[in-house]
Amino acid sequence: MITQPEFTAQNKTADGKVLEILLTSGLLADVDVLTVKKMVDVAREQLINTVSWVVFCPTTDKMTFEDEGRTCRYPLRKIDETIKENIYAILDDYGSVEALQKSAGNPLITTHYVLTLLFAHEY
Repeated sequence: MITQPEFTAQNKTADGKVLEILLTSGLLADVDVLTVKKMVDVAREQLINTVSWVVFCPTTDKMTFEDEGRTCRYPLRKIDETIKENIYAILDDYGSVEALQKSAGNPLITTHYVLTLLFAHEY
């Protein structure tokens, strides 16, 4: 889980879901922290109602919604023009705090939502 202060202060979606934020090692190694922060901010704003995926796409010019509104496709070039691969932001609902605590092996977790950011090839 991310522990940098810039991510811990605002880890809620626009509709109030409290999030644990998880980055894959590949994303963490290859994308600078300010770009990741911008992606987290966009994801937090878009992951409301039925939306559970944000696809940051380097070939898309405008934001669109697909899959009956469950997927938001966002133009990655608005955030970083150098990344050439899709990056996924996926919201998982573990159903209960206890279920996520057990799955993560961390009794200090206080939510049941996890936002995972990863490159498409890591999915």
